[in-house]
Amino acid sequence: QLEARLSAQKASVRETDCPWLRSLSARCGMRCAAHWLILAAASILAAMLLGNSMVASAGAGDAPQPDESAATLAPTRSPLTSAVVETTTTATTTATKSGACGHMQIDDWDREGRLKMVLLAVDIGGGRFGNQLFTAAKSLVSAAAKKQPVLLQRVRALRFSQILRLPCLRSSLGLDDRVQALCEGCRADTLWEDRSPSCNRGRGCHQLLVSKGMLADPGGGGFHQDLAGWGDSPSKFRSLLRQVFDAPMPEAAKDVALPGAEDLVIYFRPFKKAQIFDIHMKNVRLSSPPLDFFRFAVDSAQVRQKGAKIWVLTDPSLRQHPTVQRIQRELGAELFVAMDKVGKQCWLADWLWMKAAKRLAIAPSTFAWWAAFLGQASEVYLPIMPGEVPMPWCRLFPDDTRFLFHDLWKNTSYHEASAAKNICLEYFDCPQKQCPLQQRPEEVAALFPELLALRHPQDVEYLNASGGKRLPVPSELPPAERLGVAEAATPVPAPAATPAPAPVTVKPAPTELPATGDAAVLRRHAGLYVDKARSLEFKDIVLLTVANAAYMDFLRNWECHAHRLGLDWVVLALDDEAWEKAVAGRRGALRASGNSSSGALEYLNKGFNLMSMNTLAAVFDVMDKGFDVVFTDSDNVFLSDPFAAGVSFGERIRTGRYDYIYQLNWPGPRPYQPGAEIHEGNTGFYFASLRRKPEPTRTLWQAVLKACSRNPQLDGQPNFWNALRGLRQERKPCFRVCQEQQMCNGTAEAEILDYCEMDPFRHRTGWGKRDKDGPVSYHANFKVGRASKISALKGMGLWRPTEEAWCAG
Repeated sequence: QLEARLSAQKASVRETDCPWLRSLSARCGMRCAAHWLILAAASILAAMLLGNSMVASAGAGDAPQPDESAATLAPTRSPLTSAVVETTTTATTTATKSGACGHMQIDDWDREGRLKMVLLAVDIGGGRFGNQLFTAAKSLVSAAAKKQPVLLQRVRALRFSQILRLPCLRSSLGLDDRVQALCEGCRADTLWEDRSPSCNRGRGCHQLLVSKGMLADPGGGGFHQDLAGWGDSPSKFRSLLRQVFDAPMPEAAKDVALPGAEDLVIYFRPFKKAQIFDIHMKNVRLSSPPLDFFRFAVDSAQVRQKGAKIWVLTDPSLRQHPTVQRIQRELGAELFVAMDKVGKQCWLADWLWMKAAKRLAIAPSTFAWWAAFLGQASEVYLPIMPGEVPMPWCRLFPDDTRFLFHDLWKNTSYHEASAAKNICLEYFDCPQKQCPLQQRPEEVAALFPELLALRHPQDVEYLNASGGKRLPVPSELPPAERLGVAEAATPVPAPAATPAPAPVTVKPAPTELPATGDAAVLRRHAGLYVDKARSLEFKDIVLLTVANAAYMDFLRNWECHAHRLGLDWVVLALDDEAWEKAVAGRRGALRASGNSSSGALEYLNKGFNLMSMNTLAAVFDVMDKGFDVVFTDSDNVFLSDPFAAGVSFGERIRTGRYDYIYQLNWPGPRPYQPGAEIHEGNTGFYFASLRRKPEPTRTLWQAVLKACSRNPQLDGQPNFWNALRGLRQERKPCFRVCQEQQMCNGTAEAEILDYCEMDPFRHRTGWGKRDKDGPVSYHANFKVGRASKISALKGMGLWRPTEEAWCAG
């Protein structure tokens, strides 16, 4: 048996690592086979024990100093390999059962005391890899501070999250078994989705743990992009986070050379790809740092004198960005493209490659911040921007001597994070609008000659509205004055022979209340049904849906089903083309103002966020005109009448008890506890009333629009629920869930906002097939992109946008 086992394992033991074994084999041959096998087994066992010992010692040590490398922290791990090197197939299987990546700091918890654990948050309701890391870090840091274990819930709905591509992200060793024992009766393979009667009487394992006070969720409720929330120096937690956020380089990228020890890696990322200045709610924000910041990093690192390479790494879609081209041309950088061959995991390969750099200069970005903080860099250059950027950048300055913070406006640098943060916040908060971005626009623009190449109207509007030297409209500039040469360092006036065109005018800020058309349109279509006498209790309710030009087929499909049910509705057109089509089709239509795209808007991109915020503002405007609103996305299709008697949604509206009725984000069949306070609902299907209790409802919606203006990196849904939770905690107004009587005791009825959910089994979000529960409505939620949504609707038999005869029937 030992001989057979060794044969299966021989690829894992290299003779070059055991010269004494190779020598013995040469001398003895088969005559010493027994001795050879015994010694090999001993070698394997010793290697395993040594590896585990080294990883345990790395996890138990003090916080690493800033100049320590990943190799120093964990000698048994390659800098770009996540798991401890295993020497046998059996050992690999055992390690998988006992926990990915071997023993980590999260495994050091009290197994004898009263069980208290922390939910390892990965579902943040939006945001990609960098944002997900900050949310998970909040959970890990909280657990470490309290010496509690972490519990990762791998629910099916989140299986495509980028953070779950990290193999060391798991529960503390031994915790999953304890939880399974606590949740007796719940299926092990579907522990977090199981809603069978035997699983906590249909309420599920998660609810059981919460009810027993065993599970805390410090990572819930936002992106947690503020290092002050960690409660201690970030360096104290770097070793822990390095372990949990470790990952192997994708196989297709393992032959790519890592940055040299003296190389400088520049990471460029703008918040708006096509512009420098972002005008939002009459605030001007900067989209990216100027070339001068990266030039400072090159000069400070003295890369040129040492003959090392300068790399520029950016998303493939940005490689033609004029700033990237200037970095190559003027700083002599080489564009890094080696990970293009990796395919879908190129984002992870780029991140790991950046982590391996010894010198980094990064634009404001959570993706790059984590690569710098967790990686091997001994020098990291961060910009202090002369104004606001669309993220809490100043609050991410770590107390870490590896980092140098450069104020590019004053040409001053800081090693001390607290001083750099204070300067940064002065620019960001801009008291009395005294920061350079508002007071000295021409000088700020001189840092960005790229704006003449980008030719974005908001860039022109920002400068022309300042009252200073007028910038010509980019489309009328002669070709030589469009960026491409370093000499274009300041805005260039139009040629004397060319009449000066009028300044460009940009539409109002995205979240200003849009002008939504004549109240007569709303009155004509109010009542929910074409037959206005059908349900007189609905006479002041408007059914509102939205569309942009790229999703007109979704609108046609939605209208097909609404027409079949005898419903009446109004369309909110989000762009000029959609407006023209809505009017041409003789439908009731409202016009949303503000910037919007007629193209396909993918979930969580900037256009999607803008659309969702404009939509919330439009709904508030309709309510302000004296109507209640039922709002629905056009991918939320009605199989049967959602307002009929006996249907969850319609019945709740009929009671007249609620100011807000929302759809649950319900990813599949699992325990449902009616009337529970939730973290975040779905803003793609809801009922809202301002008429019933004007003051508390107005307070809520004004807080929502304010949150949207402050957090444009989020779409409308998390902004809505963040605002609601904030008011709920302050009890201003008091929120009462599903008329639960013990809530809001002693509060005047006029100051209570009543809200409740619709049944998630009758009104489904992206799961299931038709069954005895219907559904009544099906929202193609948890589906990203047009193709995915269409496929989901086809699966439910609900995609018929062009079958006019069927629609008419």
